[in-house]
Amino acid sequence: MVVTWKEALAESEARGIAMGEARGIAMGEARGIAMGEARSKVEATREAIEIMVGRRFGSVPDRVKERLAAVSELPRLYDLLEAIADSRSPAQVEAALGLRPAGAS
Repeated sequence: MVVTWKEALAESEARGIAMGEARGIAMGEARGIAMGEARSKVEATREAIEIMVGRRFGSVPDRVKERLAAVSELPRLYDLLEAIADSRSPAQVEAALGLRPAGAS
């Protein structure tokens, strides 16, 4: 079987496109998994904060849950987790979340 230069070039190009597509799909999947992990860390940290507030102060008001749900940055959630761990009252939790002025009772 004789393969022309044009046929060989077309076959090579098709292989290159297929490899590029496979590589792009793999990279997209890796990014998607990484994004999924980041989201799950955010959700897990929010849940931990809610559990901590509930255990320390008996309940988690809806406005606290709503404010917490609006926070999507993991470093901010870690800051909130530390602030809530040091909180002595529900008012301090609300202050940490920006629901009332700091120092208000």
